[in-house]
Amino acid sequence: MTEEEERRVGAFLALSRLEQGLRRFLTAELERLKGRNWEKALPPDVREKVQNVGLQASDFPDLKKILASNWNHLEIPSSLRKSTMLAHLEGLEPIRNAIAHSREIADGDLSMAQAALYVFRPLLGDQVPLPQPPTSYRGVALSRISMALKFEEEVSDTDLDILSIDSDFATARGSVESYRRVRSRPGRQQSLLEGTRREAQDAISKLASERGDDAAQSV
Repeated sequence: MTEEEERRVGAFLALSRLEQGLRRFLTAELERLKGRNWEKALPPDVREKVQNVGLQASDFPDLKKILASNWNHLEIPSSLRKSTMLAHLEGLEPIRNAIAHSREIADGDLSMAQAALYVFRPLLGDQVPLPQPPTSYRGVALSRISMALKFEEEVSDTDLDILSIDSDFATARGSVESYRRVRSRPGRQQSLLEGTRREAQDAISKLASERGDDAAQSV
């Protein structure tokens, strides 16, 4: 097997696990919400496709539609932002199409596909096996944390979990956790929030610089 074939197989396996995991999550959640009539919660075009056969008949873009239309009613951790998660699924569609048509899969495509299992882990549950995260996954986490700090958004548990894999990331993780604690306090002082945010940004930028991660440094 060539390196390119190995990348394609790896990306296929990751996206297959993601797709099956999301189908299980959405089926369970919609049944919890609607009972036997759960199909009524689907967008009309998706409902027609899966009627009487279940979400196994759904396509990858359908899962994004279902998430988008039912997001506020599903049991989803508050740390997961709707816009971010939907954008991530949209970014995966070209990779999935490339696999389906036997087109070349780049290293970045493989990393993004495998990192998605970490991003969506709160929805997939423990039954979905996670690949051992190499440095590239940590780069994804650093970039997402950098974006969250830049726009003063919540940093996800998933990204912090990825950083905890390596003890060298402990200082940066501690700075980000300090920011999260201050951000969660009612009536927090803006100056204190800004101070911890800057400290976290500096720690993440330094870590990204040491890793040579241009994407996280530039955010």
